[in-house]
Amino acid sequence: DGVGSAARFSKPSGIWGDGTSLYVTDASAGTIRKIAMDTGLVTTLAGSPSQTPVQYENIDGIGAAARFQSPRGIWGDGTFLYVTDDGMHNVRRIRIANGETTTVAGTAGKAGADDARGVAARFSQPTGIWGDGIDLYVGDLSNYTIRRLTAPRTGSEPALTSITPPRTASGTTTTFTITGTNFVPGETSIVVNGPGARVAGVNVESSTSLNVVVDIAAGAGIGARVVRAVQSTGTSNPIAFEVGTPPDLTRTSFAIPGRGALSTMAAHQLGLSITGYARIRPESGNQPPAGLAIYGYRKDGVLISEAAVPATPPIQAGRISLDSARGAHTGIAVLNSNDVPVILSHAVMRPDGSQLERIVRILAPGQQVANFIEYPHWPGVDPWTHGGNFSFTASSPVAVIGLRGFENERSEVLLSTLPVTDLAARRDQPVVFPHVADGGGLSSRIILTNPTDQTLTGRLQFISQSGQAWSVVLDGQAGTAFDYSIPAQGSKTFVTANASADVHIGWIRVVPATGAAYPAGVLIFSFRPAGVVITEAAVAATAPSSAFRLYVEKDNIIRTGFAIANPGTAVAQVTYELTDLNGAPVGNALTITRPIGSNSQVSMFIDQLPGFENLPVPFRGVLRISTTGAGISVSGLRGRYNERGEFLMSIAQPVDENAPSTSSDLFFPNFFQSGGFTTQFVLFPRSNLPTSGQLEFFLQTGQRMNLPLN
Repeated sequence: DGVGSAARFSKPSGIWGDGTSLYVTDASAGTIRKIAMDTGLVTTLAGSPSQTPVQYENIDGIGAAARFQSPRGIWGDGTFLYVTDDGMHNVRRIRIANGETTTVAGTAGKAGADDARGVAARFSQPTGIWGDGIDLYVGDLSNYTIRRLTAPRTGSEPALTSITPPRTASGTTTTFTITGTNFVPGETSIVVNGPGARVAGVNVESSTSLNVVVDIAAGAGIGARVVRAVQSTGTSNPIAFEVGTPPDLTRTSFAIPGRGALSTMAAHQLGLSITGYARIRPESGNQPPAGLAIYGYRKDGVLISEAAVPATPPIQAGRISLDSARGAHTGIAVLNSNDVPVILSHAVMRPDGSQLERIVRILAPGQQVANFIEYPHWPGVDPWTHGGNFSFTASSPVAVIGLRGFENERSEVLLSTLPVTDLAARRDQPVVFPHVADGGGLSSRIILTNPTDQTLTGRLQFISQSGQAWSVVLDGQAGTAFDYSIPAQGSKTFVTANASADVHIGWIRVVPATGAAYPAGVLIFSFRPAGVVITEAAVAATAPSSAFRLYVEKDNIIRTGFAIANPGTAVAQVTYELTDLNGAPVGNALTITRPIGSNSQVSMFIDQLPGFENLPVPFRGVLRISTTGAGISVSGLRGRYNERGEFLMSIAQPVDENAPSTSSDLFFPNFFQSGGFTTQFVLFPRSNLPTSGQLEFFLQTGQRMNLPLN
């Protein structure tokens, strides 16, 4: 037993899951193992691998007292697991709650093909098993047959698995649907324990489902009411519903310490994908926290991609890069958070700055629109052919995000976040790309966008981690510096091309011509091992500053890293301070200070930094990175292993503590729910001051959205 790769199995054979845990038959160990899906913790539910020779006997018992010889197939109904033992020629039942094991069909060690009830039946190496909630179906290997076990299988006491709805209010009459096993029409009755509750009627629809009508008296106290099913064969396990005021799922309150954070995940729901947006509304006198919405996209049960989208303020004019790479799509989401309609004018601009098409539309108050630009909602151009940028202006400020979707060789869509350039922002501040990687299957696309109405010229200087000029191959040309010329409102794309097996890491300095403004930019990493792009991540060009905050995670499958470039001419003393979600310091020291040489760069995962090697698992918190020097540039990297063992990358952009503050609301202009998507919401203060308020959820129409959170 252990967590993740620390656990050991001996011939795992069958597997079944209930959405929270996986259950595995470990044939050679003679055990039933349980794996917690959220942590990877492996424990033994029933059986014991350490008993010799009795491990080859058939013993009914609880947990480790039970014995199996060779458990193979497994299926569960939420209360029990049913397991075939092909060495003992029988079928066993294990109660999930405590590992209680009983034999339901067949006699240990006696092979045969007799149809009969319970232990009088005979099997010969039963292997596969499946159930429909009423009967069990067994693949009887050596008899070349499919066998059916009809209910009841052993004592037929009822068992309860779920009750819907899970809550109600006082002064109401509510019909609850209860699922379970072994219900008997005309016999099963329901008992509800708790003040003010009275059963008004029961209707048993089948052996696995019944409806019960319960009157809750006016003024009945809030809290749980315990429900049991009773019939001649026994009394069920308890299940409960809550009496009280139903929670408001359209919002959640937050109160975050100055050095803490909030992390919450939208509950996974089946069905088609739902698109919405969220508003961060601080309480009066509070500064809104910084935020990330981390999208996860799964296909056929495998995590394909993650992307972290920052919470943004509304702006009145902006520009987003379009990538001309074959297979790349650019998605845009625009939110009118105002109480009045907004006139939105948007255009697709060619790389030379010429306008391809301009569309004017009106967004209603609270309305959000989101789609890829080549679809009807954003008519215009195929970006695979033209590239360029998407430019917009609005009559009132709107919240906007850009999302890049790349369709790889497996027809899987990889997501990455594109920065939105505010056309009203200053363009005289230096910008750098704090991290670039090339070789070993990695390549980088560098897209520079001109946010001005004048041609911008200058150079890109590639610098190694040690601070030396770094020779790279860019668009087929080798060199350490490359000139750029970007037409007004246009763009320019460069692509690295290092075919070597070695990975080279460094950073890029953007050096404009004398008197010219700085361009905006994004660098898109692609990792293509064995001819398939498995992950992409987009890093924005950023201005150096003296202090940043970065949300970090560490567990068995997730690691957060960072890259820091020192563009100054002097050594930068960089201080690292790590705190947990409650704002408490973490690590071997309250602060860790390390030097970064002039023109140099460092990149590592959080647990590679001396002092933070032994972080608790799981860990979530905030890393503050600061310097007393001229300024540093920081990028955050979130890495996660998926179910195929592939390491997926996304960028968790840090927050600049010195950026202009705002007291207005911030927005996640778009998030996805269901249809293979999940969204994790992260909030953390921009300073040492605590912050509080509400995170509110809306549909694209502006109506409030019910979003259950874990």
